[in-house]
Amino acid sequence: MSPAVPTAPTPTGPVRPASPARPPLARHGADFTRLDPRSDRLQHNALMNAVSMQMWGAAEFFLNQGLSPDYRAPDGQSMRS
Repeated sequence: MSPAVPTAPTPTGPVRPASPARPPLARHGADFTRLDPRSDRLQHNALMNAVSMQMWGAAEFFLNQGLSPDYRAPDGQSMRS
C-alpha cells in the first residue's frame, strides 16, 4: 500500500494531487521571491501565478513561505485581482 498523496481542492473541478517536489525545493534554497520574466506575466510572483492557474495547494505553500498577497506587479495586477 502506497502512502497517501496530499491533495488540494479546486473550486471548478476534481481534487488535483499536490506536487511532492515543493518541499525539497524549499529545503534546498529555491528563491520563491523571484519575479516572472514572461511578457504576459511580467514581474508577477509565484503566488500570483499559482492563483491564476488555480493551484490552491501551491498558493497556500507560497503564502506559508512568506510571499505577500498584497504584492502588486507594475501592470497593476495582484493576487487579489
